[in-house]
Amino acid sequence: MIPVLRLAPIAILALGAVACGPSYDQTDFNFRTSPPVPVSITNDRFTVTEGIAVGFIALPMSGSKEMEGEFRLETSDSTILGVSRGTADRSFVVWGVAPGTTTVRVRLDGEVEAQIPATVTAQ
Repeated sequence: MIPVLRLAPIAILALGAVACGPSYDQTDFNFRTSPPVPVSITNDRFTVTEGIAVGFIALPMSGSKEMEGEFRLETSDSTILGVSRGTADRSFVVWGVAPGTTTVRVRLDGEVEAQIPATVTAQ
């Protein structure tokens, strides 16, 4: 019979392997529409002009691999920037509501993985 104390490290390693999945690194954005004015949507910053909307596919990534799970983007201030899901899987539309700054939260399985600064500029 194996002493319980000898099994403890093995059990801890096994639990750690189960709990540790791929870790979020960034979101890749693939535009689906072409706005009439320059718009910048990257993993580091959103910059949108007031009154302009842009559609894109957003993919949460771990290294070069797309992550599974419930994925959402949400704005912390919808009076400045609007965010809505599109009809395709992981598609979204953002639009400038009014000039100002806010944050876009990136959620995967309910957990906030990133907070991206967003600016809406005046027309």
